[in-house]
Amino acid sequence: MSRVRHSLIVALTVGFLTSFASAQQVLFSDRGESSANFTVVQDPDTTVEFNVDYAALGIPEAPRTSTLPGSAVQRGIQITANKGDDAAATATAANLILGSTPQNFAGVHTLQYDVWMNVGGSSTSTTEGFLGGVARSTSNSAIYRNFRTGRGNGAWFYATGDNGNATDDYAQLNNGARDVVFADTTNAESTAKFNNAFDNSLSGVNDDAANEWVRVRVVNNGSTASVFFDDVLFSTNAVTNTGGFAWFGYEDMFGSVADAGIYGVFDNVVVTNVPEPTALAALPVVGLLLGRRGRRGRTA
Repeated sequence: MSRVRHSLIVALTVGFLTSFASAQQVLFSDRGESSANFTVVQDPDTTVEFNVDYAALGIPEAPRTSTLPGSAVQRGIQITANKGDDAAATATAANLILGSTPQNFAGVHTLQYDVWMNVGGSSTSTTEGFLGGVARSTSNSAIYRNFRTGRGNGAWFYATGDNGNATDDYAQLNNGARDVVFADTTNAESTAKFNNAFDNSLSGVNDDAANEWVRVRVVNNGSTASVFFDDVLFSTNAVTNTGGFAWFGYEDMFGSVADAGIYGVFDNVVVTNVPEPTALAALPVVGLLLGRRGRRGRTA
């Protein structure tokens, strides 16, 4: 291949990758230091505290903090459930919908955030969960596992921090329909997902999300939504709503009162749009062209 042709391919590649990067525009970004950018929807006996110094809680800095301009080190949102009294009687949850007035997101887009599911070493009643979703059209009540049929809306998931549920440590839902379910069992598919995504285990069958930063991504592709934990694809499911609100949250799916060492910390909440699949498909073509040039160069 001539030098001129190779230079042209390199220039085209740089231009393509530049366009690819610029196509991923930030539609929403928040560092968890203020309530100004959220609509908080809470059931009773939950707390949502912003700008929490989670270093004081013994939690390391979230891995993506440095990528958000102006983000304060080790500051985020702490959420608790069923900690306000000694006689909790029901499940409860808090949701944070993005936008002081819920912001509508249309087209192909990704919600991502970092979550730390804290479980103290001497804690009891440790099974609580984190949630998130896209394409939501309601903001009047908290969505969570126990009220999934009546309140479930959009494409969303719930997951436990310690894999403590008997049958559903993870589920993805379309509105109120729980279409994808995984439990902490020896099933090969479940084992691969939990152990590839997470690093710790609180004596369950597989690794779980407790006491580590987990990067959550919910990708709305229009007709389907996909959920990733630390870049491990957990599930893909149909989406009925074509667009709507993005949100995340925390729940206690049981009525028991856990101690103060059970809570969730959230940081680095971002929504981006993503390139169309045709743009992604062009990447291998560029690589093939450069690869062909390299092989010819070695045989010349």
